[in-house]
Amino acid sequence: MHSSAIDPLIGLHIGNVFEVEAQIGSGACSRVFRAKHLSLHQPVAIKVLNREYLQTDEIRARFHREARIASRIAHPAVVAVLMSGELPNDGVTSGEAFIVYEFVDGVTLRQLLDSAGPLSVETTVGLLIAIGEAVGTGHEIGIVHRDLKPENLMVVKTSEQGRHLRVLDFGLARLYDPGESPLTHTGAILGTPSYLAPEGARGQRATPSSDVYSMAVIGYECLSGRPPFHDASAIRVLMQQIECVPPPLPLANSPFAVPMSIARMIQSNLSKLPGERAENATRFARELRQIAVSEGILFEDFGVNSTLWQDSTAKATNDDVTRKPTESKSAGNP
Repeated sequence: MHSSAIDPLIGLHIGNVFEVEAQIGSGACSRVFRAKHLSLHQPVAIKVLNREYLQTDEIRARFHREARIASRIAHPAVVAVLMSGELPNDGVTSGEAFIVYEFVDGVTLRQLLDSAGPLSVETTVGLLIAIGEAVGTGHEIGIVHRDLKPENLMVVKTSEQGRHLRVLDFGLARLYDPGESPLTHTGAILGTPSYLAPEGARGQRATPSSDVYSMAVIGYECLSGRPPFHDASAIRVLMQQIECVPPPLPLANSPFAVPMSIARMIQSNLSKLPGERAENATRFARELRQIAVSEGILFEDFGVNSTLWQDSTAKATNDDVTRKPTESKSAGNP
């Protein structure tokens, strides 16, 4: 959704490299703009964080360090971090931090769910596998995303073979440091309540299995049309994440039937205990793929083409168990 051009950043030159053209999104702590590279004339997306996001010199230094590390995630499904910096405190801007990303033209998973409703099992499984491969690449170098949700997942139509997935906002992710105080970064709970793992709802440190919990919530919502816990009160949602058992997914004889094996996989990774979930996103994706192979579920291909699956536990190639959207015979939604 575009905002009015009265925003003071519209037309601003950032670092004499980018010109801000239009606002294309906003959230609780930031605004997102489309901009162009002044010399290359290529579009980019710039996320401008509220000034209070970086409260001390220590936090500012960590923010830029983690943005640089996130820029090293080399996976085609991860939207690239190009640079980070801070705007001047000159009366027009107030020292806000910013991150520059490659520009991706597509629809978010949120938009897809809002327009199409619950997705088919084939589409959901393909999405989760693609998310797992991309986020797992970050986990391999110690980066936890911490805010996986439909708004941060982009579905891009490709001319060659259907749709690809892109994961946004890795620039706001952080290193997993087991020895660090969980509230060092901002002194507050971080994440979106409906997708936040129980340990995050308690204000505890996020781990790769916290991202796995968020992936399971996304899968649950794709299959049922709503996340397991939802309420107008964010506090009540956080308490449900900590205390309540998710309602079971619809199985046979329901409008959106989910195979028992897939439902069990999703439910098990909604465990309140991190140790009962997959240890990281790569493991989650691998286990889900194995279930799909054994169940004969021909999941949609969202650009999964790495060597992640070439191990002794995978009995079929990716081509054997995936199909493009045009080949799907499912009567369900996209």
